[in-house]
Amino acid sequence: MGVVALRLRTAPDLDAGRRLLNLADLEDKDVLKAMEHVQRQRHGGRDFGFALRRVVALSLVLGDDDGQKLVSMTVETHSERDMLSTFFEHAGVDGAVLVTWNGSFAHLPVLQTRALILDVPSAHYWHGGRSPDRHVEIAPLMTGGKDDLLDLIEVGTLAGLPRIDAMSEEAVRDAVVAGDCAAIGAECDQLAVHTYLLYLRLRRIRGEVSGAFHARQVEEVRAWLGQSPHSELQAYAEAWFVEQWPLNPAVNKVSAHGA
Repeated sequence: MGVVALRLRTAPDLDAGRRLLNLADLEDKDVLKAMEHVQRQRHGGRDFGFALRRVVALSLVLGDDDGQKLVSMTVETHSERDMLSTFFEHAGVDGAVLVTWNGSFAHLPVLQTRALILDVPSAHYWHGGRSPDRHVEIAPLMTGGKDDLLDLIEVGTLAGLPRIDAMSEEAVRDAVVAGDCAAIGAECDQLAVHTYLLYLRLRRIRGEVSGAFHARQVEEVRAWLGQSPHSELQAYAEAWFVEQWPLNPAVNKVSAHGA
């Protein structure tokens, strides 16, 4: 069974704002202000709908019998269309299980809406990947659908995984505008690992695998992280005391910058 653990970050789509509001001559900061004003007028808040959020970073932890692999993409190195295509390619593989923290609440609607806008083929995903038995959504599963009551970083920290400093929406937006998405990608990578590891534990507590099998999986992930060419994953491994997880969780902190 293949596992695809997903994490992504989005930012306001300023080009879409220009088109919808006829603001071709305005700078980015002024377009954003106009978009926020319209959003407050129409919906009473600053949160943009799925169509007005573009994917700026996408991370996948792929796990199977051969081990783990990280797919890490940001808008600095890939187009949004490429990121979407990569996600749907992996999520649509026969037998693959998509794992998210609360994907139906935000991530999947964004990915699906943006795929429609950008004309991204995703037939295998739509004809199989959206089956309920192929998507494990951890937070709603724990809370009976009240996914807003659980935070991935909080649960991961309490479970003994390294504590990650989350970037605010404003920090993500500013980093994208500045053309410096390294920290966004690093955060996504680490949270995808969080999601993957919590899924492995979920399988153990549900009795799908034995404690011994789970322990071997954890050691394999630790070894993979330590040997990774990605500095943020190496930092994650160094901050995560596997021998204290899960029986005696330790609160450790890892920077998204890999330091």
